[in-house]
Amino acid sequence: MQFIPLIGRTFLATIFIHAAVNKIFDFANTQTLMAEKGLPFAAVLLVGTIIVQILGGLSLVVGYQTRWGAWLLILFLIPTTLVFHNFWDAPSEKIDFFKNLSIMGGLLMITYFGAGPVSVDEHITMSNTDFTDPDNP
Repeated sequence: MQFIPLIGRTFLATIFIHAAVNKIFDFANTQTLMAEKGLPFAAVLLVGTIIVQILGGLSLVVGYQTRWGAWLLILFLIPTTLVFHNFWDAPSEKIDFFKNLSIMGGLLMITYFGAGPVSVDEHITMSNTDFTDPDNP
């Protein structure tokens, strides 16, 4: 059971890491898509997007600064979802809109419960815990 949070974090992270890699290999087309959506400085925003997706995704996988990584991804997903998956104007975006809401729900669970037992965060917490008995120095 201790590996369940690790598996869940990894599943959540794959969409971000995969998307970042795709953006790297298809940089020009992704930049064009972003510019067509009216985003200024599309190249700069795209580099920032790739960095956020990689750092946030890796944070989830290894379980380091996991709550911060989850918040980073949530804050990234809010404008991304509203700009790129506006199903009220493009009905075909409805599934991706609700997919992103579901992902944000999973990320919110991580912000509340933390990374779980198989994580760097937990290892650091356990390393910093003083197990000495104060009555028996």
